[in-house]
Amino acid sequence: MDTNIARNRAELSGKLTIVLDSRSLTNSHKRLSEILSKGMTVLDVGCGTGSITRGIAEMVGPNGRVVGMDSNPNLIEKARQDHGDIPGLTFETGDIYNLPYEGQFDIVTSARVLVWLSNPLKALHMMKSAAKIGGRIVIADYNHEKISWEPQPPASMISFYYAYLKWRSDAGMDNAIADQLPAMFRDLGIEEINNPSA
Repeated sequence: MDTNIARNRAELSGKLTIVLDSRSLTNSHKRLSEILSKGMTVLDVGCGTGSITRGIAEMVGPNGRVVGMDSNPNLIEKARQDHGDIPGLTFETGDIYNLPYEGQFDIVTSARVLVWLSNPLKALHMMKSAAKIGGRIVIADYNHEKISWEPQPPASMISFYYAYLKWRSDAGMDNAIADQLPAMFRDLGIEEINNPSA
């Protein structure tokens, strides 16, 4: 199931990639932007079109190393075309459940990725393995169950949204993944947890 979900997400094209392209490190992954420094090594899993990854590479500078990885070769190709000229930045096609790295990165990160997986704990285990001893895992994700609207949308929109949440749940995705992350980190043996949204 996860492979199909990832593939479907990865098949975004045309106008839908505008959403991915509009993201930036500072507007979409603020916590990460606060802890990056020159010379760091960073793996960005589920990088999409690479807009956040580019910001990471600019912050760590040419002496750092940044790898953006996504399961969709089309998004990786777009990322290479749009951001391939940044020193120290590379993009690779890969699977979050089979990361080919062991202890290589100061930071392993993802933004709005775990929310699409039916086995996020396995993905986090792979991310932990890719991090250096003493490295960090930095996740930006959602709790879809805590949404609120101002002003209130039409009843049909609310009905649609709850049908969407049911579809996600039926597909094995956790609508409240952001609130589950501290417990998942503890399950992996990670004790130093900073949860700025708590």
